[in-house]
Amino acid sequence: MILTVKDLDVYYGKAQALHEVNLSIEAGEFVSVIGPNGAGKTTLFNAISGFVPHRGQINFEERPLPRRPDQIVRLGIIHCPEGRSLFPYLSVQDNLNLGAYRLKVGDRQINTELETVYQLFPVLKGRARQMAHTLSGGEQQMLAIGRALMGRPKLLMLDEPTLGLAPIVRANISEALRAIQQRYRMTILLAEQNATFAFEHSQRIYLLETGQVVRQGTADELRADESIAKSYLGG
Repeated sequence: MILTVKDLDVYYGKAQALHEVNLSIEAGEFVSVIGPNGAGKTTLFNAISGFVPHRGQINFEERPLPRRPDQIVRLGIIHCPEGRSLFPYLSVQDNLNLGAYRLKVGDRQINTELETVYQLFPVLKGRARQMAHTLSGGEQQMLAIGRALMGRPKLLMLDEPTLGLAPIVRANISEALRAIQQRYRMTILLAEQNATFAFEHSQRIYLLETGQVVRQGTADELRADESIAKSYLGG
């Protein structure tokens, strides 16, 4: 397993946000965490990334994960957060270049990574000199994913990448994620309220409700569950 989370608890003051969460993901696998708003998906991602203190064990590549976010990034865990967190008054290309800061490579290698991102999201190439805040919401989400990819992640964590996006933009992001998996066999952990989107891409699914994993299994297994289909897939 590239990532193993065992008995993870997270508290905000006296309020417990995650309760003994267990999760694992193999190298090259696409795994999703679904659940309603407030279920704890973002808290789980923030704990893995070192943004919130936690109890329990998180291992990456069979070793305990450090607690500092900068050390976690240098190991290859790249988190594309909900809300994008772009640098609004920097250009598209400057935002992308900042995503490559963990790489000890020259300009030639960074240019190679840029071309990869521009192939996945062609619209960004035409906006390369444009300030990030002038992009549409969908373009900003593409930029956030592209910036994450610039760090050549071993594990790419995407938190609500389709939130508030138009169907055509969701389709573009969906196509890019398929290309990432097919070309690079990248390990992806996705958090999504849009369960339909998650089921389209994932080998396995974790269902998180009120801070606890209440179901897990392959996408086909959970899709066949009538209660899950009715609650999350409109079946």
